[in-house]
Amino acid sequence: MPLDNSYFDNQPNFNNNNNHIFPIDRPKIFWPVAKEKMVSISGRESDRIGLWRTDREDNNFLGVHSEKYGVIENRELIENLQNQIVNSISPEYLKDIKVTDYTSFNGAVIFSEYIFPNLSEEIGNSRNTSKVSFRIIVKNSFDGSSGIRLIIGNIDMFCMNGQITGNFDVVSKKHTSRIKVDDITKRLKKGVEKFREEMVSFNWFAKHPIANTKAYDFFTKLFVSYDQETGEEKSGVSKRDRTYNQYLAYEVPARGNNVWSAVSALSAISSDNSEYFAPRKTGKDHYADTIVKNQLQVGAWLQTEAFKELTVNVG
Repeated sequence: MPLDNSYFDNQPNFNNNNNHIFPIDRPKIFWPVAKEKMVSISGRESDRIGLWRTDREDNNFLGVHSEKYGVIENRELIENLQNQIVNSISPEYLKDIKVTDYTSFNGAVIFSEYIFPNLSEEIGNSRNTSKVSFRIIVKNSFDGSSGIRLIIGNIDMFCMNGQITGNFDVVSKKHTSRIKVDDITKRLKKGVEKFREEMVSFNWFAKHPIANTKAYDFFTKLFVSYDQETGEEKSGVSKRDRTYNQYLAYEVPARGNNVWSAVSALSAISSDNSEYFAPRKTGKDHYADTIVKNQLQVGAWLQTEAFKELTVNVG
């Protein structure tokens, strides 16, 4: 049963001439989705529907849902949001955008990442500088695990560690029969403004030193819990120690003993290039989904009281 994409008919008339900006051929995510009634072993029709990707015969099942579950195919979602990007962000920032598509769980969850090298800031001090670029991630899902999301953040081009500072729904009715893509141009414009503000803060982080002991105490406050009876460290010790090792072995030599190094050590947790934080091998196709969830967690850590104390007690 082909999907009904009529919900796009009433969307704003965005400029569609984007072939020179974004890649056209994206086989990793641009495949049609089939929607069929589920049938029991006895041949009885169910009130549930199944979703399958149609570009392959094996490992193609995406999810099972009620009949009212709404679906937006990846191509329709991505092209709609790309049109909104073009109408929200200044043309000088749209040059040389790097687009990468990722999937998890055999395509039941997909991510499209857009890095803007011409919307960047130099972060650093006399010892080291890094180029940090504006970044957008679009998330779609077919397994019921998530809504359709617009994720806004930044990425350090020196170590390719990413952070997420905004995470928003991009549909009005979530996965329902009335699903449609919202106008997110205002969110995109505000995302650019917030990126500029954050880069001022990041440069402050890079220029304010901290002692190694304060970095260690910061990681302890974030990760370690204690036994209420004995007061001994109970859990989180390994994560604290690995983060501190990342800080000492890689961040301090490159950036110096400062708040920016502590932030970058946290970001390494959500990357795939640190010897201390290799993704777990669970036998499930979870890698891209886990990376993005970890990047969301890094953003949450930077809002904690422990981080506020670190930035107040610099030196």
